[in-house]
Amino acid sequence: MKILLFLSISLIYSCSRLTYLTKQAPEQIKLMVAGENNEDLLKSDHVSEDIKRKLKLIKDSKAYFEKVLGVDTGATYEKTILLDRDAVSYLGIRSKINKIKSIKECFPLFGCFPYLGFFDKSEAKLFLSEQPDDISTHLRPVYAYSSLGKYSDRVLSPFFRYSDKKLAELIFHELFHHVFFIKNEVTVNENLATFFARLMVKDFFKNSTDKHEVGEKEKLEISKLRAKKRILLVEMIKSLNKDKEFRNVKTRLASNAYIKKRVEELNKNIKDECISTALKNCLFIPGQWSAARLSEYSTYQSKQKFFETIYNERFNNLKSFFDYLFLNYKKFKNSSEKKSFIDYLKSR
Repeated sequence: MKILLFLSISLIYSCSRLTYLTKQAPEQIKLMVAGENNEDLLKSDHVSEDIKRKLKLIKDSKAYFEKVLGVDTGATYEKTILLDRDAVSYLGIRSKINKIKSIKECFPLFGCFPYLGFFDKSEAKLFLSEQPDDISTHLRPVYAYSSLGKYSDRVLSPFFRYSDKKLAELIFHELFHHVFFIKNEVTVNENLATFFARLMVKDFFKNSTDKHEVGEKEKLEISKLRAKKRILLVEMIKSLNKDKEFRNVKTRLASNAYIKKRVEELNKNIKDECISTALKNCLFIPGQWSAARLSEYSTYQSKQKFFETIYNERFNNLKSFFDYLFLNYKKFKNSSEKKSFIDYLKSR
């Protein structure tokens, strides 16, 4: 669930960056202008009933989002593009092997982002394979994106791979980017979109009668465990960035081995709780984490506790919280302060 970079070609770019932009441009244009009307697809005999049901779910999710926040997202998600690939795009994420912080990729007009996006998976793999040994890399498929309200986003066929709840959460997340975006603060944008989407999906499905769902007590236990896992992983990331031994690793292999050991230690803190709940794939898989992957995780999760605390202490609904953020961001943009938006909120 990422913000896709716009492809604005500028003379200030090097030849390599200009080549990157021109390669991505044709597919970007397709995502902007192509698509079949959803209403036509709902009437078509060539579209499966499951896809039709999910198109209706997307429509209902959008209507719910607009009602809760009191916003209008225009013609977003009223057309669908059937892609010839599993993902919309692929992100190349980089960080230093001894620091959990993504290397930024900057573009004119739209600012800096902690990744570089590719529509061709092989190009993304090539880009990452060319990185030196002091750079950690992570490849991540993207199944949805937001144009930040610059045009009417399309429903894309990778959406249909999600379960109903994950699909609704995806729509809420991407629509939030449509109505609220802070330039050059991707971590804040992603954490806010994730926070709002999580709360919305709980309320949107509160009357769900899915017979496969666990009981209320088990739901609460799973929710608490997931929150604990997020907090533990964020704390581990913070401790790694202060760890002198980790800061002195010299190779990608040594960095991965050090992180693997730390993840194994983290698993010891949640093992018993994982066994006692119905949460599937509960433990972290040690060998799958690297400095770059932890950097990406930090982009989405590191500020959740901050926003959760503000919301719980000062607001009783998402609309009032959204209005508070919207008003303060207008003030923030008009101020001469150089601090981040989160630091600005802390001072209010």
